[in-house]
Amino acid sequence: MEFRQDTSADRYEAVENDQVVGWIAYVDEPDGLGLVHTIVPPQFGGRGVGTALAAYVLGEAARGGMSVLPYCSFVRDYIARTPAALACVPPARRAEFGL
Repeated sequence: MEFRQDTSADRYEAVENDQVVGWIAYVDEPDGLGLVHTIVPPQFGGRGVGTALAAYVLGEAARGGMSVLPYCSFVRDYIARTPAALACVPPARRAEFGL
């Protein structure tokens, strides 16, 4: 699986065999990157696509020193299960997301 950012669609994508198998939509906000929705079409579900994509996006954010705002419940759940990912969420906003 490969990952890429499609800035024209405001999303990060997971790609297999030149086919998009999942994505996380985002919005740029003044205090971070708002992760608003994770989509994995049913035919690609159950293979860990969403988890791998969340790990990639949060890893990219951490490497770039970017804050994330996990509006997406899937991403929030991933962060709750992955303590190192919590560093990407601004401390002042963590309670807002139940983190």
